[in-house]
Amino acid sequence: MAFYALFQRQRLSNLVLVACVLGSVSCSAFVSKKPPPSGFIAVQLASPVPKRGHTYARATQVEGKKKKIVGFQLISKDGATAFVVPSGQTYEVCLFCDLNRNESPDENEPIARSGPISPQAITTPENLALLLDFGIYTPVGVVSTLTPQPKHTDPPKKLPPAIERHMDEVPDWIKQAVGE
Repeated sequence: MAFYALFQRQRLSNLVLVACVLGSVSCSAFVSKKPPPSGFIAVQLASPVPKRGHTYARATQVEGKKKKIVGFQLISKDGATAFVVPSGQTYEVCLFCDLNRNESPDENEPIARSGPISPQAITTPENLALLLDFGIYTPVGVVSTLTPQPKHTDPPKKLPPAIERHMDEVPDWIKQAVGE
């Protein structure tokens, strides 16, 4: 009986040893592979995002007549979205308002398509987004995603007289830091 238990324990430890060796070989092979270079596709909806239903963006990889969906996401309230995809491929982006909530573009739903496009390199100094609009099956234009938005600034507030008379005692570097 003791021999059988020892045999089973030795057999189990051999299996664990083989699994560790195979796991380390397969993991090292996986780690040594270099990931393909990636790019991004940024898209901006020209018309306002509809309040009814959900507005989705879908990225599809195109290889000849074969198409494979590689990205699907909800569009932000400002109509912007982006996909990070492998470079060297051709893609199509479809924006649609899903009125019946089946997460698929249907005939009676607003839709916009990009046509075949290639991703931009992630290191591109100027990030551009395709401008798409419902009912149009090609980009309407290109917009910079780095365009600064105008900020609403309130007029400077006056300091109370009790504080104002002591401002000449405050060092200049503090005044500059607080914007005075």
